[in-house]
Amino acid sequence: MRSTSTEFTYETKIFSSNLGDLLKNIKESTGSSDKSAAGKADSKPVKIEVRHFRLTNGKVKVGVGAAALALPMPPVELSNLGTKEGGITPDQMAAAVLSSVTGSVVSATTQAAGQIGNTAGGAAAEGVKKAGESLKKLFGK
Repeated sequence: MRSTSTEFTYETKIFSSNLGDLLKNIKESTGSSDKSAAGKADSKPVKIEVRHFRLTNGKVKVGVGAAALALPMPPVELSNLGTKEGGITPDQMAAAVLSSVTGSVVSATTQAAGQIGNTAGGAAAEGVKKAGESLKKLFGK
């Protein structure tokens, strides 16, 4: 199987990020698809199971334009998503995967911030590090 690199752009604000906002929107909509499907007498919600999910060679871009840094992400590996429950909805699957990907993105930016901390980019790195720590608190990781 040919491996390609997955790249995420990580945009942070003081108390939020684009990935955090996306995850929040997915979680808010999770369950609404079950409710709309329940309203139809003969339709059942789509349920899926993933025994093994693996994302490797991921990269995260931090910053804007030419100043953006492409950082390597730690691998993301998930097992048995929805297997105990008899399947989960696509929204729930997206939330589970994005939650783990967000953790990997935060880890990559925090590690890079620590490595850059003693260079001329120390102030920018410290900002990235603080944003990463805020996200960890937000998602309880």
